[in-house]
Amino acid sequence: MKLFIFDIDGTLLLTGGAGRVAFEIIFEELFQIKGAWKKIIPDGKTDPLIIEELAQKNLSRSLTKDEYQIVYDKYDIYFEQELPRSENFRVMPGVPELLSELHQREDVLLGIATGNFEKAARLKLKQGGMDHFFDFGGFGSDSSKREELTHAAVERGRALGSEDVQEQDIYVVGDTIHD
Repeated sequence: MKLFIFDIDGTLLLTGGAGRVAFEIIFEELFQIKGAWKKIIPDGKTDPLIIEELAQKNLSRSLTKDEYQIVYDKYDIYFEQELPRSENFRVMPGVPELLSELHQREDVLLGIATGNFEKAARLKLKQGGMDHFFDFGGFGSDSSKREELTHAAVERGRALGSEDVQEQDIYVVGDTIHD
């Protein structure tokens, strides 16, 4: 059994800035800060790390646990609203064909390892018509550390397929060195 574990943003699809818009709405609503996203580069970062960076840049501090939970909860709501409105959403070329081919193989399981919170990740995959390909994943809601959420994806894949999947049969596909 082989595990193919894919990153989402920049690898499978581009959301066209829906996450940026959602975070900007939240920071304006909660902290009266317009343009909170300015100069944030999200590539390879997890959603929890992006929230920390937004807080440090705009508030010069970390969020309290309660503030973090409010941002987390509101992100689910605003991201779900903004994603269908994103005019620049697009699936990367060749991805549907590749996933379809891999999904048909009996010796392959497809999973996700993404810094996105799980709900946002699943919304992105659904918007791109790819949600049915993926049986497991590791998400930013599992950990703020990419290596830990990737490990969670691997363990979930092994539990679905075969506990003895060898390291050489695990393929992580992404667009940054952080993947």
